[in-house]
Amino acid sequence: MLIRKSLLAAAILLPAASFADGFGLGAHVGTNGPGLDAFYRISDRLVLRAGYNQYDLDVDRSEDDVEYDGTYAFKNAQLGLDFYPFAGGFRVSAAYVANGNELDLHAVPTGGTFSFNNVEYQGTEVKDAKANISYPGSAAYVGVGWGNPVREGKGFGATFDLGVVYVGSADVALNVECGAVVAPHTCAGLKADGEVERQQLEDDLADVPFWPVVQLGLSYNF
Repeated sequence: MLIRKSLLAAAILLPAASFADGFGLGAHVGTNGPGLDAFYRISDRLVLRAGYNQYDLDVDRSEDDVEYDGTYAFKNAQLGLDFYPFAGGFRVSAAYVANGNELDLHAVPTGGTFSFNNVEYQGTEVKDAKANISYPGSAAYVGVGWGNPVREGKGFGATFDLGVVYVGSADVALNVECGAVVAPHTCAGLKADGEVERQQLEDDLADVPFWPVVQLGLSYNF
């Protein structure tokens, strides 16, 4: 919902800009996934920017007798301002981010042991574990960059961005299923240790509420 609202706001704030001077389009790739941008020059020092990223990164690995598979879904929209203090290529940026990034992970033991809350369980005692990590829908970006996509004159240009998104505290969901033949008290202990593990992971992620952004882009000024 927040992503749709951000894109709607961008459409309202950039009416008919494609037919006016000072309008540009771009594409980028970086730590927030690949995406598209639209730019509109408000003045020589101020540019309005709207962007959208979407990309699914598959996770598939085996470690310590556990098979992991899942998807990190990058999906976010941005609406903000680029300020050029020297009316050149250097800029300072700030933006509102509608953040839909999340990680879904599925782990299946293939042998040996499975550890929750530092307690070892036999692989046969654990059917599987599913985790989801998501973030609040509203976030904020601050950063610096180089390149003015809507400079005077038409044509292509390059952009570079370096900054951070404040994503806030993550919400972690973890569901652990017991194996087919497990004693009730063992299953109860597994569930309890899984909840402790979930809380510990949530606490650890709370210590890193920022997502780094390094981004390269190509733009065209109409």
